[in-house]
Amino acid sequence: MANQKNNKGSKKNFFINLAFEQAKINLGSTNTNPSVGCVVEKEGSIISSGVTSLNGRPHAEFNTLKKKKNFIKSNLYVSLEPCSNFGKTTQ
Repeated sequence: MANQKNNKGSKKNFFINLAFEQAKINLGSTNTNPSVGCVVEKEGSIISSGVTSLNGRPHAEFNTLKKKKNFIKSNLYVSLEPCSNFGKTTQ
């Protein structure tokens, strides 16, 4: 049982690390916004990924989820907490 927990944790670490690697793609090119990476995993496979666009818009989450995929029962890994306020950061 403990081994299954460690395996699950290492899978999560693997996918979040991929999100951080994605964030490096546009590092320094996103204006005042941070460069963010986003990965969607389903049943152990990556089904979508994205980064913050040049000049900071659209955001990584939007770029990842705009792809027409079946995201039911998938997991989203983001290198920075998703934006949840209204105003300048709203898409």
